[in-house]
Amino acid sequence: MVIDRTGRGRFGALFLWAIVAGVIALAGCLALTAQVPECQSSTDAVDAMPPGELLVSTRPDHPIDVKVAATERHRAAGMQHLCADAVERNPILFLFEEPVTPAFHMNNVHVALDIVFIDADHRVIGVSRMEPGQRGLTRPPGPVIAALEMKEGAAASHGIAPGVQVEW
Repeated sequence: MVIDRTGRGRFGALFLWAIVAGVIALAGCLALTAQVPECQSSTDAVDAMPPGELLVSTRPDHPIDVKVAATERHRAAGMQHLCADAVERNPILFLFEEPVTPAFHMNNVHVALDIVFIDADHRVIGVSRMEPGQRGLTRPPGPVIAALEMKEGAAASHGIAPGVQVEW
């Protein structure tokens, strides 16, 4: 082995430089993935979702107009890329054919959301807040047949809280 002036082997110095270069490259990749593209007033997926109506037992005279995401394509798109005004206009009701424990992410979502989890008895079992740039996934506290994504604060303004009955 060849020793340099610092007393380290040449291969040790090369290895150290390779690690430094790898860390710099990884940081650059992470910075690129953290950038969120500009928001849109709508997306093809949201436009293709059929309209629906959600009735909340605490406010039965004030139905909530929703977009219904009942297909895998619609559920995968969700609120991604939508601007704040589009999120406010388009609460999305995710429907599942049987009780599941889905996971929701905030990739490419520009505004904070409330997510309401609804069980097979049409009762709200949880309400969570999700923030733009949030790492990790948000899951319901138990199996659900539906989840409602809406603008942050909208669940409370509609009287939606755990234990409340909803119909669609």
